[in-house]
Amino acid sequence: MSTHARPSSTHEHLVSTQPRSELFPACSPGSARTWRRYLLLLLALPVLLSTACATAIGDDCSSDAQCPAGAYCDKTMPDGLCTIADCRPGQCPDESVCVEFANGQSFCMAACKEDGDCRDGWSCIKDIGLWPFCSVKK
Repeated sequence: MSTHARPSSTHEHLVSTQPRSELFPACSPGSARTWRRYLLLLLALPVLLSTACATAIGDDCSSDAQCPAGAYCDKTMPDGLCTIADCRPGQCPDESVCVEFANGQSFCMAACKEDGDCRDGWSCIKDIGLWPFCSVKK
């Protein structure tokens, strides 16, 4: 019988008593579900960003393509204006109102309560029409 100690395996120090899921989180039972969530978030991100960045009546523009469906870019206004001409009260998109001007023309304009609701360089006009709207500062 030999009294010498058995030489240790060179790989014994690599053996761990921790569960595999702790050593390799990607191999944990819930990881497939987690990866699916990340994938869904990545797929939904462009939709969320496009919705968050959607244009509205009253936004600045340089072409009709930058305005909401049914609206056009009035380039006669400073920095352009997304609007709809020949509107009737109650027919404008959300957060906009139909304003009839003294010349008889009507346009959908961004609704407001105060100047801070309007884009830079514009103010909330409260003394024309039935509802306040954003227009170029006088």
